[in-house]
Amino acid sequence: MDGETRWEETGKSSTPIVSVVSSEKLQDFSKTETSVAEACIYCGSTERERTREHIIAYALGGNVTIPKGSCRSCQKITHKFETAVLRGPMQMVRFIHGLPSRTKHHDVPETVPLLVTIDEEERIIEVPRNEAPLLLAFPTFEEPTYLAGIESPIKMNGITTGSFGVAIEDFAMRLKATKMKIVSQGNEPAAFAQMVVKTAYANAYVNGQIDRLKNPDALISAMLYKPNTIGKFVGTLSEPYLKRESVIHYLGIHELKEPRVLYATVQFFASIGAPTYIVVLGDLK
Repeated sequence: MDGETRWEETGKSSTPIVSVVSSEKLQDFSKTETSVAEACIYCGSTERERTREHIIAYALGGNVTIPKGSCRSCQKITHKFETAVLRGPMQMVRFIHGLPSRTKHHDVPETVPLLVTIDEEERIIEVPRNEAPLLLAFPTFEEPTYLAGIESPIKMNGITTGSFGVAIEDFAMRLKATKMKIVSQGNEPAAFAQMVVKTAYANAYVNGQIDRLKNPDALISAMLYKPNTIGKFVGTLSEPYLKRESVIHYLGIHELKEPRVLYATVQFFASIGAPTYIVVLGDLK
């Protein structure tokens, strides 16, 4: 509404259907070879002060970069929406997983707020971070409206909760709690969708797929400048969610034969069976 996407504080969540799949034949992303970009992979700028671009964010353990892949202007935009997610809802999970942090995790809170119901009384308690179950809410989105030719803001249709740290069942039993809820952590679904697009696009660039597209600028425009239209390109694959036990994150590139469309899949925290997101990259030449 008015160019803004608003987060709904309440949402329905249920235990998702998860299928465990083998990760043996998946490409080892850390072995991907990259070369120096001739220009910014987003806007095409050739300004001197270009910075390396991580495909998967550094804060999520991304160790593959495109040298001189992003100009300073585009880097400021991508840094802003990635920071909103990585230092927001994902901050504590990153700490527990031991993922990289340029601040050495010094700004991670010592406790985790949980809304629990004990003896029919609902209250917020602060639990030491190493003793708490960590609940990460993954937004789930409606299908991309790309094939219908409609520009649309990102539209949530629910959340799926990933569990990290101490087992929820053990924690609830110890407290004799009958319910437990996530305390809002400033979730920004549009920023999350932007981060998904950035990851998918950078991966497609490294794999030489962008040159196959008729008009990659449309996706870039939605990601950088018009996030209120990003629902045209981003959605969530339906259940069952695939759990790849030996993989932290999963990236894929796929081709739709009719109509001829290239799309990508992005699954952060694939090892717990988190939702897989689809990104329409564009029409093939």
